[in-house]
Amino acid sequence: MKSGQGRLILRDGTDLPIGYRLMHNEYGLWCSGTLIGDLRSVDPGRFTHGLKALLADGTYIALLVTGHSDRHVTFVGKYEAGAPCGESSIEIGLPGPEGE
Repeated sequence: MKSGQGRLILRDGTDLPIGYRLMHNEYGLWCSGTLIGDLRSVDPGRFTHGLKALLADGTYIALLVTGHSDRHVTFVGKYEAGAPCGESSIEIGLPGPEGE
């Protein structure tokens, strides 16, 4: 498990200080974890897409939020070292028919 301080970056570029706890998985670029901070100023609708976390070491993680409150965000994420803020590269969708 990795923990530290960083920034939660909203789609519009607004950022908030956060603490984080991350668990790496066996797929290399993926992780899951919790962001901890004062999130009362964030409209709950803004947790639906386009979020990133910037870790203290300069690594970006594109976030897919699985739960949130005024004090924490739980997520699964994909590492994106040096990624700009904005749209997430995590694509959500259903697989197509075989052969497509």
